[in-house]
Amino acid sequence: MFVSYCTGDAHLGAKDVEYTTSAGKALTIHHRGQANVQSALDWVYETYPKPARVFVGGGSAGAIASPYYAGVVADHYPQAEIVQYGGGAGGYRSGAVAGLLETWGTFDGLPDWPELAGFGRATFTTEDFYRLTAARHPQMRMSQFNNVGDEVQQMFLGLMGVPDPVRGLMQVNIDELTADVPNFRFFSAPGKDHTLLRFDRLYTVETGGVRAVDWVRDLAEGRDVGRVSCAGEGCD
Repeated sequence: MFVSYCTGDAHLGAKDVEYTTSAGKALTIHHRGQANVQSALDWVYETYPKPARVFVGGGSAGAIASPYYAGVVADHYPQAEIVQYGGGAGGYRSGAVAGLLETWGTFDGLPDWPELAGFGRATFTTEDFYRLTAARHPQMRMSQFNNVGDEVQQMFLGLMGVPDPVRGLMQVNIDELTADVPNFRFFSAPGKDHTLLRFDRLYTVETGGVRAVDWVRDLAEGRDVGRVSCAGEGCD
């Protein structure tokens, strides 16, 4: 099942918002990412009533939401092994994130999870979706893939007023998640590309002798994978 990105809210919106364009005109955006995903999940639940393993993955905007929806799917399928993968969203470290989530109505649409009480809406980060789901489902395998110089993430950071190189921000996020979430794994690759799974480079990317395609396959099949770090020469 593939869910398209179409409502400008990283699949997390639950609110209609009126914006003002650069020309001064009013523009209403129907942030309905949560409803779109739930519609897809309803079909999945009906079609696959009792799976043994589910791979919940997302790229770019979908990567931001993937840890949250992995938790939603794990709630519905308590008998299944749930594996989460996020590709191309590990560098978003900005105080603007919480405000965007608030604007989109994200928090108003979240389920009544008691674990949410440990997170402040005013300081919530994209990485907190990992921490939230890990608190609820501590056995879940969770992961990220990133190119360390991802140009798209760098662009969005700039739009949020963050001039710092994405590489450093990404590494801080990864270090913190590694400390906070024992089952978190990552694959950091060289280059400025954005996301992995939908491109042929899935079969050619390699870091430290580990092929990305092998790493993703092992992850999807429920095996433990390593923390693959791109460091030193050749990692630009």
